[in-house]
This record gives sequence, structure tokens and C-alpha cells, in this order.
Amino acid sequence: MSMGVISLLLLSAIGHVPVPSDPTPDFRGKGYLGVQFSQQGDGVVITAVMPNTAARRSGLREGDVLKRINGTALGNGVEVVPLISGRRPGSQLFLEVRRGEKTIKMNIMIGTRPEEADINPTLLPDDDD
Repeated sequence: MSMGVISLLLLSAIGHVPVPSDPTPDFRGKGYLGVQFSQQGDGVVITAVMPNTAARRSGLREGDVLKRINGTALGNGVEVVPLISGRRPGSQLFLEVRRGEKTIKMNIMIGTRPEEADINPTLLPDDDD
């Protein structure tokens, strides 16, 4: 067999190998930064930084204003969650943050959402109910 025929056979075999699609991520398998935030005025303000998270390790602080995530300008807080959770844990996230009068650019390796983050105490029933 000539090299051309072998190359053609290899190329046609490779062309028929199914390329695995990205698995549908589950809630805990999504990227997690470890901040709470609120929409305030012209930005998304970090209101809390959770301990032992990518946000804490990167130096994010309460009061920082998120301006961009991976180059996407943030118009409101609704955009933040999909931009972070749409990334896989361990991937890099590029943030542009306003701290006071300074703009800081950060490269952060995001983590995995811990199970305890699923519990929202404001949604738990009161003993009076």
C-alpha cells in the first residue's frame, strides 16, 4: 500500500471517530469564585468573600466592584453567575475590578462549588411556621 492510501485511510478513520461533547455540567461541577455580590449603581459590588475560596486566595475584597469577567463588561449582577459557573473548576478567570480609584486586573483559577454553599439560610423555614 502506498503512503497516500494509508494517509487517506487514516484520515477517513479519524473523521468517523465521534468527538465527545462537553458533558452537561451539574450544579456543583460548575466554576465557583466564592463571593456574594449586589448590583449597586454602576457596578456589581462584592458584599462578602467566603473563606477558603478562589476569591479569598486571589485577594478580592468586600467593596471591590466587578467591571469585567473574561473581557465581558458587566451591566448588572444577573450576568455574573453564568460567566463564572459556565467555566469548569480549575480554569482561569480574568477579572477587571475597581478598588477605590484603581482598576485591578486579576487572573484567578476558579474552584468547585462546595456543598454547604447550596444551603441558603434565608430560604429555610422559621420555627414559628
